Amino acid sequence: MAIQYCFLGIIFVFTLLFIYGRLKGATTALRVIQPVTTIFILILAASGFALPGHFVPFILFIMLGLTFSLVGDCNLIDFDDNTLFLISIGFYWAGLVTYSVMLSLWSDFPVVNLVLFLVLCLGSALIIGLFLWKGLGKLKVPIIIYILTWCYLLSRSLALPFMGSDFFSSTQAWLIAAGTAIFFLGDVYLSFHQFNERCKKKKRWLDIPLYCVGQSLIALSTSFF
Repeated sequence: MAIQYCFLGIIFVFTLLFIYGRLKGATTALRVIQPVTTIFILILAASGFALPGHFVPFILFIMLGLTFSLVGDCNLIDFDDNTLFLISIGFYWAGLVTYSVMLSLWSDFPVVNLVLFLVLCLGSALIIGLFLWKGLGKLKVPIIIYILTWCYLLSRSLALPFMGSDFFSSTQAWLIAAGTAIFFLGDVYLSFHQFNERCKKKKRWLDIPLYCVGQSLIALSTSFF
């Protein structure tokens, strides 16, 4: 696991640089720092190949999801450009779909998952209706699709540690559940800053550690078969 800890240290350093660049408005630097951070997270996922007992399809699914996120990172620099924002959301959505397919292939879908999915949809609808709806503008349909995908992914991942699995180890289940939940909180934070007028004027940076930690935990799950 030494190599995994090494990459986690590198990701931590780049996360701090990422935050510093966002706070300083260093757009040019962010065009390098932002994707490079995700590249190291992708390498962290690939490091699972070096450990005995690894399962190739699972690692490839995680790497594919991170690759979609990497492309999204390359476009999510200028938050005022709605076209680039929509493109980046499309690639992040593809990453969420990839994670969702991966969980669907190797975990069951008991009734509790359906209940959790409906609860998450209801909670998301309330948040969007109360705080974000007016600011969504022409992005209402893609954002709703994006949120529905998140609700499905969360319903699968959050139940994973408690349902048991013939495929995932207990450590993997907790890493995936924690990773997706933290990643989701980062998206919620970013949504408020993007679509809520009261939040737009404030400095946005908390989404960075939430995104990096969440994706890193998901990536680290490839090392615990």
